[in-house]
Amino acid sequence: MKFLERVIMGMRYHRRAHIAIIILTVLFTTAGLFLQTNLMLENQARMTFNQRLNQLSIGTDSGTGRMPSAGKQAANGTSGSAAGANTNGATATPQTGMPGKHPTVIKKGVAKRIAKIYQSQTNLYQLIFWLSTGVFIIAIMFIAFRLARRNRDETRALMLVGKHPGTIAFQSGAESFISFGGTFAIVTLISLLFSTQIMKVMQHLNRTTFIQVLTSATGKSQTAVENSLSSMFHNHMTDFTSRSLLVGHDFGNRTLDSLSGYSITFLIGATIVILLPFLATLLQAHRVRRAL
Repeated sequence: MKFLERVIMGMRYHRRAHIAIIILTVLFTTAGLFLQTNLMLENQARMTFNQRLNQLSIGTDSGTGRMPSAGKQAANGTSGSAAGANTNGATATPQTGMPGKHPTVIKKGVAKRIAKIYQSQTNLYQLIFWLSTGVFIIAIMFIAFRLARRNRDETRALMLVGKHPGTIAFQSGAESFISFGGTFAIVTLISLLFSTQIMKVMQHLNRTTFIQVLTSATGKSQTAVENSLSSMFHNHMTDFTSRSLLVGHDFGNRTLDSLSGYSITFLIGATIVILLPFLATLLQAHRVRRAL
C-alpha cells in the first residue's frame, strides 16, 4: 500500500515527464493501430486476390484456355445456373486486346505483378511501424535518463532511509507504466466506440493508396488496368468485378470489424515504458550508492 502511495505521489511530483509520456503514448498507439490495421488489410486483400484469381481458372481446360464440357463443369461445381447467381452483377467479359495469349499466361503475369505490389505495401507498413517504435524508444529513453538525473537528490534520500536501488527503479517503471496503460486504455476505448467510422476511412485510404501504387507501377490509369484484366473474365460469370478483384477486402464477411494490432502495440509499448525508466533509475541509484 505504501509503495502504491509513493507511485501516485511520484506521478504528481513528476507530472511534466508523465504528460510527455502520455502525449507520446497517444502518438505511438495511434500510429501502431493504423499501421497494423493496414498490414492486416494488405494481407487480407492479397489472400482474397489469390483466391479469386484461382476461381477464374476453375472450369477452364488446362493447356487450351477453353471451357470444358458440361460434365466437367458439373464436377467442378461451375454449372451455368450456379455461376449465373452472382451478387454484383458482373457478367462475362469477352477476351479482347491480347490476341494469342493464353489466359493462364495472362493470369500468372498479372498475379506476379500485383503480388509484388501487395508485398511492397506490406514491407512499407512494417518499416514505418518499426521506425515509429524506434522513435518512441528514443523519446522515452531521453525522458527516463533526464528524469533520473533530476531525481538524484530524491534517490539519495530514499537510499539513506534504507530503500534498495531495485525498489526505487521499480517505482519509476511503475509510474511510467501507469501513465502508458491508462492512456492506451482510453485510446483503445475511443477506437472501439468509433470502430465502424474509423474502419471505413482506413479502408478507403488503403484502397486509394494501393490503386495509386498500382497505376504508378504500371504506368496506366485505373480504368486501363481494369480493362487489361477483363480478358481473364472470358467465358466466366463471377461474383466480383475486375476492380474488386484488385482490392480484395471490399466484401462484408472478409472485412475487418475493428482496428488490429492492439496486443502487439501494447506489449511493445509497455515493455519500453517499464524497462527504460527502470534501467535509467537503477543506473543512477548505483551511482548514488557509490558516492555515499
